[in-house]
Amino acid sequence: MIDSEDFDDVNRVFTAAHDDLSELHRKKKGLGKSRDAKKAMKAIELTMALFRELLGIKYNLQNQLKKAKTVAK
Repeated sequence: MIDSEDFDDVNRVFTAAHDDLSELHRKKKGLGKSRDAKKAMKAIELTMALFRELLGIKYNLQNQLKKAKTVAK
């Protein structure tokens, strides 16, 4: 996924799951369910942040590689 940068399917699934969990959290039917939904939403958010970080690292490495090739010429 990081190579292709095709996150459309993941974004759709994560957004739908996050929305469902958010609705479950708002209903607050049972303290445990609400708390678990909040934890799951946080996990999705952290996973998406990780994807963004990995893409940032990828771009940084690509830029470093371009600079190294330019200096080598």
